[in-house]
Order: sequence, then structure tokens, then C-alpha cells
Amino acid sequence: MTKTFLASCLAGTALLLSACGTSEEDKAEMFSQCKLVLGDRTLSPNLREAGTTPDAACTCLEATLDDGGDEREMISTFFERVSGRMEASDENAKEAVDALVSGALLPEGADADEGESFADNLTAFNRMVNTMLAEMSEADGACPAL
Repeated sequence: MTKTFLASCLAGTALLLSACGTSEEDKAEMFSQCKLVLGDRTLSPNLREAGTTPDAACTCLEATLDDGGDEREMISTFFERVSGRMEASDENAKEAVDALVSGALLPEGADADEGESFADNLTAFNRMVNTMLAEMSEADGACPAL
């Protein structure tokens, strides 16, 4: 009985630990969405100023974010929503962000998630990406996290 209980506890712990990390599939999806958003012409001046490309910036962002952390979740949600809007409406990144922010500011019925709004995701994105790009610029385009 004790062995069965211990085995079930260990199995449960293994399931919890695997759920805490970010899967390779999720990372690949976020990388693809990141490249679509950061590759948009409206954001290219920011990347050029930092001496980097969308591929390098997305790789650096992946290396910078903690696996399973709150910032990763917020930035992943940001990329998911912006890239989805860009693909569905043929908007550029700035237009998609503006539309999503406008929707988040509307009263009931707006396209906002429970507990966190798109504006929260945008704030996390701006904080993380602007810091990362500033550090890359200081390092002549190299990612400090790699």
C-alpha cells in the first residue's frame, strides 16, 4: 500500500513538473509569432538601431525569458494575439496593437482576457523587449543572454 501511494505521488510530481516548463512546441510557436511581429516594417527601425534582426532578437528573447515564468506567458500571449490579428486582418504590427489596445479599453464585451488585459501584455512586452534591445545595442547587436 505504501509503495502504491509513493508511486502515485511520484507520478503526480512528474506530471506537475512537466506542466511547469515550456514545451519545445510552444517555444517554436512563440518564435514563429515573434518573427512575424518583430519582422514587420513598422518595428524594423527599432531592430536596426539595436544592430539586430528579427531572427536574432527572437532568439535572444527566448534565451532571456524564464521557462514557465509569468513574463513568458504574457509575452507569448502578446505575440499570439498580435500575430493572429495581423494574419486575420492584413494589418501591420502597429495597427494590430492599436486595435487590440482599443478593444481592451472598451467596456463589457471587449476582447480582453479575464484577469489580464491586452494592455498588461503590451506593458510586459515593451518592458522586456525595450530592455533587451537596449542591451543588444550596447553589445553591438549581440545578445547578452547567449
